[in-house]
Amino acid sequence: MTNYNHSSVSANSWNRAAYVVIDNPLQSPDCIRKPSITFNEEFVIHTGDTYIKQNITVSDINNFVREELSPDNLKTSFKLLDSDGNPTKKTATYQDVYNMIASLYIHVAEIRDKRVSTDIDVGETLNTEINTEE
Repeated sequence: MTNYNHSSVSANSWNRAAYVVIDNPLQSPDCIRKPSITFNEEFVIHTGDTYIKQNITVSDINNFVREELSPDNLKTSFKLLDSDGNPTKKTATYQDVYNMIASLYIHVAEIRDKRVSTDIDVGETLNTEINTEE
């Protein structure tokens, strides 16, 4: 049977990392997992104002990129891109990225802890005020 209302369209398409998984297991003698990063991709078609995303399943090995970190590749260097995907004159190593992510984790955790601490202080103040009114 033929297609109904068929038309040709002009579009752009690309793969992108839809989400990133960082596996950072505690390295102990019985641990078999290695630190790794996995980029799970999706396929996007852009036509005018419309974006059509096709989520790519993790079971399809051709649609995600995974790299284990090891002493052998921590010094691997790669070119950095700007926010538009253009090459810059800067480079980074896998170790640099590992250090940046670890630093980002500490930074965000400290922000959370300050927020939680502030919430606790406010709660304790409210409880004190409520108790003094009884």
